[in-house]
Amino acid sequence: METTQTHNYVLGDGVVVRSPDGKTRLTVDHSESITLARCATIYAAACTLSGRTYKRLSIRLSVYSVTPGNECGDGPETCYVDKHWDYDPHRNSMVIWDKGQPVYANDNGVICRDQDALYDTLC
Repeated sequence: METTQTHNYVLGDGVVVRSPDGKTRLTVDHSESITLARCATIYAAACTLSGRTYKRLSIRLSVYSVTPGNECGDGPETCYVDKHWDYDPHRNSMVIWDKGQPVYANDNGVICRDQDALYDTLC
């Protein structure tokens, strides 16, 4: 069985969300779907943990292979999952990206699953 490594973290305005002392990092349980409503809950948790507010939040999940002898990541690995959810709390909007491509948007209840339309407006 192949070994994998999971990266699970939250960025607030491009910086990893941590407690003020830097000892606690915010992670997300990905066994539940990440919806617009859940993004609002995660945003509240990020603000509470860090003691600050953010203009944008990005929830990141990636899963990579781990090849014996490449523990330091000097060589390339296979990326199995590369998703992120971008949340704008002020517009109440969320965009889901999968391997660098926008696949879904919920802009305050207006949903778009048309990848071409999303790409045209977001990229």
